[in-house]
Amino acid sequence: MLAEDNPAITRYEPDGDEQFEKMASKPAQDSLTGFLENRERLAQHLAELTPVEWHRRGAHPEFANYDVHFQVEYMAHHEAHHIYQMFQRRVPLGKIPH
Repeated sequence: MLAEDNPAITRYEPDGDEQFEKMASKPAQDSLTGFLENRERLAQHLAELTPVEWHRRGAHPEFANYDVHFQVEYMAHHEAHHIYQMFQRRVPLGKIPH
């Protein structure tokens, strides 16, 4: 959306996502390290956006008011949901050994 005016945004379809399969096959530590590095780069890039850039639009089939701000907020909520899911799965295992 930052490089193109009102680009078409496609819905993510997880079934058959080859990138997910590659990511899921990596050791957890590698996945976590990559995630944190990518999120740091993203946060730095977002911190540099102007107000106009935050509101650059994209055409999404489900969301009429889709812009960079909406996309980042949606992504943050989506990831928070997955973190909660991981927490729920971890709790029954008890304390983490030191």
